Amino acid sequence: MGGPARTGGYPQYDPTGTINFNPVVYSGKLVEKFYRTTVFGEIATTDYEGDISGYGAQVVIRTVPDITVSTYVIGQGLTPQYPSRNSVTLNVNQALSFNVGLNIVDIRQSDVDLSDIFANDGSIQLKIAADQTMLTTIPTQVDASNTGTAAGQDSANIPLGSLATPLQIIPTGTTTTNIDQVVDHLTFMGQALDENNVSDEGRWMVGTPWYINQIKRSDLRIASLAGDGVSILRNGKVGVVELRPH
Repeated sequence: MGGPARTGGYPQYDPTGTINFNPVVYSGKLVEKFYRTTVFGEIATTDYEGDISGYGAQVVIRTVPDITVSTYVIGQGLTPQYPSRNSVTLNVNQALSFNVGLNIVDIRQSDVDLSDIFANDGSIQLKIAADQTMLTTIPTQVDASNTGTAAGQDSANIPLGSLATPLQIIPTGTTTTNIDQVVDHLTFMGQALDENNVSDEGRWMVGTPWYINQIKRSDLRIASLAGDGVSILRNGKVGVVELRPH
């Protein structure tokens, strides 16, 4: 927006003139930058972080073998078993980085802390990149009984979809069809985990904003059904949904 019009012969003192008595003022407050929400820190385990903090390229995680129980017959004696189970190897083979160059003159002359600004943005971009890598890798490692149109360790009839043929939940406007589909999908996933003897502790799911909105529109928005003291419509998080079989 320019200043008032000037009659010929009056000098121009603003930044567009030849005598710059009216300077351009730069605010020390930067416009807030919005970032993607990341979930890596909330769903990833850090149980083995201490094992690799100093050195090492692999962590061998030992697992508990299964003991076989058989029918006892009097007088027959007992045959010993020697339980064994393969360990799980955690490979430390991925890394992300960023590197921003700054000239010492620019650092000294700038009226804002460029190093802090760029380092803060870079750290957030690292989190976003880590999320993308993790959420791309996880679907390829899903147990075979938890994917496909016949998922379920016991039932083998749960429709969950797969990477090749994903389950389609298509938006249909403001009807309740989508809400029912999303809630059904949520309960189906809970059933698949129950059949695979996955503990209730530490379960999580990541959904798109549209998917989460359908849950908020369902009866699960009632705080008592979501296992929280505050409704998900107030705190913005779905919280804990109780899906325990009875």
